Amino acid sequence: MLPPKELNTTCQRCGAAVALEQRYCAGCGADRELELAVAGQLHPAMSILQRWLGALAVIEIVNSGMDYLYLRMWGSPVDPVAVMAPGFIQAGWLVLLCLVARVLPLGASLVALGMFAARLGAAIMADPVDVFSPGPVLILRILFLIVLIGAVHAGWRARGLRQMAGDAFPSAVARIIRVAAAAKDR
Repeated sequence: MLPPKELNTTCQRCGAAVALEQRYCAGCGADRELELAVAGQLHPAMSILQRWLGALAVIEIVNSGMDYLYLRMWGSPVDPVAVMAPGFIQAGWLVLLCLVARVLPLGASLVALGMFAARLGAAIMADPVDVFSPGPVLILRILFLIVLIGAVHAGWRARGLRQMAGDAFPSAVARIIRVAAAAKDR
């Protein structure tokens, strides 16, 4: 939950302290009111997306371990790395997206949507009847798709808010560019 505008004393973009009477962050030049509006749009969608990505990473790891145990139970000589590595790599990507979702909300949600579509497409090509058969896995896929669509929408809306602010307040955008250039020169 975000603090009210009157109690917000940190920049939503860079985390620097901002005095109550200041509208612009001294650290990055961000407009406090704009960043609160953007954060209000993004925070709920990104929180849900991060939880889902984290849960899916755990599911990938558990699923990889279960695959390995299943193959060992049937007496197959299996290499644990060969069986479990793809699941751990997928889980690593999901955790990385989970960590990046706050910084690059639109990009992270689009990459997650792409990963979901690729995985679903491969599953449909392998066995289309199984993919669309009613059950808990289908419900989870539908819920995750809804979360992804909501995250993409929130990221797109935040992008639009920042674009409108840049058009409406060109001096604030110029200030952000000057601060970024000054920081780069240091």
